[in-house]
Amino acid sequence: QKLYPPEEVGIRASEHLTYSDFPRLAEHTDGEATCYTMNFAFGDPADYDGGEFFIVTKDRNGREFSREILKPNRYEAVVFLGGRYLHGVNEIYGGNREMFSTEFWAYPDVPFGSSLWNNYPDNMEDYIERCNEERRQGNTGPCKQKYSLSTIFHESLDEVHDKYSAAEAAPSASLVHREESENQEIDVNHITNAKGFDGPLPPPYEGINRKKDDRERPNRVRPSHLKPVKVIFEDREGNEYEMNDFHPPELEPDFLIPKHLEPGQMVPIRWREDLNPVDGPDGETFVIGFPKELNEEFKKYIENNGMMDIAHRLLYRDEPIEPHEQRIYTLDDGEKWTAMVQGEWKNDMIWLDPGDESAFESLLGVLRRGGFDKVLEQVGNAFDLNGLMVQGVGAIFLSENRKTDNMHVDIPGSRGSFYNIIVPVHIPAGEVALFKLADAGDDYNGKLRMDPDVGVVLGGQSRHGTGECNYKENEEFRLSFAVYVADIDDENIDLIASDSTSLWPTEGDTFWFEAQKGRLWTRDGTHSLKNDKGRMPMNVQDKSPRCENMDKSLCMTDLKGMRLECPKTCEVYLEDDVYYAKYFPDSIHRAPSACMEDSNHPTCPSSDKTATA
Repeated sequence: QKLYPPEEVGIRASEHLTYSDFPRLAEHTDGEATCYTMNFAFGDPADYDGGEFFIVTKDRNGREFSREILKPNRYEAVVFLGGRYLHGVNEIYGGNREMFSTEFWAYPDVPFGSSLWNNYPDNMEDYIERCNEERRQGNTGPCKQKYSLSTIFHESLDEVHDKYSAAEAAPSASLVHREESENQEIDVNHITNAKGFDGPLPPPYEGINRKKDDRERPNRVRPSHLKPVKVIFEDREGNEYEMNDFHPPELEPDFLIPKHLEPGQMVPIRWREDLNPVDGPDGETFVIGFPKELNEEFKKYIENNGMMDIAHRLLYRDEPIEPHEQRIYTLDDGEKWTAMVQGEWKNDMIWLDPGDESAFESLLGVLRRGGFDKVLEQVGNAFDLNGLMVQGVGAIFLSENRKTDNMHVDIPGSRGSFYNIIVPVHIPAGEVALFKLADAGDDYNGKLRMDPDVGVVLGGQSRHGTGECNYKENEEFRLSFAVYVADIDDENIDLIASDSTSLWPTEGDTFWFEAQKGRLWTRDGTHSLKNDKGRMPMNVQDKSPRCENMDKSLCMTDLKGMRLECPKTCEVYLEDDVYYAKYFPDSIHRAPSACMEDSNHPTCPSSDKTATA
């Protein structure tokens, strides 16, 4: 069902239709192997009564969505996706309706003498393979192989005629219900070598040269005065889109990206070439519209806390961060952030992540004020989730990225439970920021332009990467925030908590994930970001008695030692009373009473477990 460029398709069948033996054509498609169908009118609409051509679209439940009806003028043609859309002809009440119908497919022109009965992909691919083998053996002329005249029933046309009565076999091939095998792509070089005839007819006369013939008789093809008014396609939800709704190929050569998205509106990213979703019909790669407030809130946040200055220092002034090195910086608002580099790709990308629960909660405030609840609601409903928590919010800075293979997935095995929502915040003036996407098999990849008002939603297994850039001349960089959200349950909590790309939340801390489960959106509407009541109590404890007398400066320097061993003393997680008093003074989860009332909650300690971070 790919949309092939018209100049690359061949003729599958041509039929002269007079409708003398049948008064109408019931709704049908021309089979999946057909890309385009062209119906050319020999007569004028006044030559016959009734007989309107119609084309039907249906929603995902099979209900008719729209029915377009028309009668083409004499010597005009209707061109449409005959293999995809239901179409037909209303009953003819009188007069003479005369048409010439041609079907095109993603293979060479079929040999003379064949028909729709035997022009299906298996026959053509077998023919091409045999012609190519003949060419490899030294034949430089037209292919002399015979084209199979077997039908989709693996019988000859004569055998089919013998099987059915003459009355059953008489109707035009247009009325036959054709169940073709799935259309497959083939090597273009093979196509160009596969010209020729076979069967009962002789090979083409030597010396026929189609390109030369076209040059010598240019008047054979006349420019058409007809221009397409609309180019429309339908998505899997039954929504119709016009091609004019998307950015032109000069701006987005690889993908169809809508020119405008309402806040919370989410649309699958499609390949421009064939209109298919980038990672398949059940893919998890989308674009989503952001509220205007979201970008404004992020900009105010990074301006007030000095994050842009920290990023500039790290990229252009300070000693470069070494791979696997992590540093902690205290920003102007007093919040602590950790910095690290990826290390394996050929770029200077820096990741800044919240260093503790206090910094994380400050970011949730940005999302709350920026109307991010509309995004969470759409993601939750679109992927049929039960609830959503924000696992992390990280800032990604980049000044240079040379051409390199950095395609990756975030968490293998997390399909349907984990999503990464990219929020572009700063793109240098006059520059572009490119983002790369690939299909599930990483066979094809393309680039899209990042837009501060439009986010990219990636599933945990969506293949993505960073596009090439260089902003160093003006000591500039670009900034995006990655908002990681998850639908936590007993089966996936260990997998999602095992992420180790940041110091916080600490790797494997399932207690924190339990405390956040479904916090910011639930399907039943009981939880939302807008009406957030905070996490469940955790009763965080240090893991060692020596934390009580430790030098607290180690919390900033011994990042993988004392900081992780003493999460309470280092305030990696806030004590419950401090947490609720600071962020949610009216919360029903005020500790320690919540744990006293429900000591079986997984984030509360029991005799055989300790709720440590």
